[in-house]
Amino acid sequence: MWRLAKWARNRDGAYEKGITPSLKIQDPQMPGTLAETVEQKAEAFRTAFFPKPPPADLSDTDSFLYPQQIEFPAVTAQEIQE
Repeated sequence: MWRLAKWARNRDGAYEKGITPSLKIQDPQMPGTLAETVEQKAEAFRTAFFPKPPPADLSDTDSFLYPQQIEFPAVTAQEIQE
């Protein structure tokens, strides 16, 4: 990311035009693959900066005792209008 910012600063108007160099995709299944199109570059940035989170560990919720549900009175249309 910082290399890209440095590259854009050194190009007159490149940053404003949205022109970016090819990006090397860090995918172990496809080593050395380059992102050339805007869509490929957007996907490369998305996977690099927003990876899928690991599955949540819910093992501590099995024995949790939830409190009684709070009862709320029904809301009428008249109350909403007021």
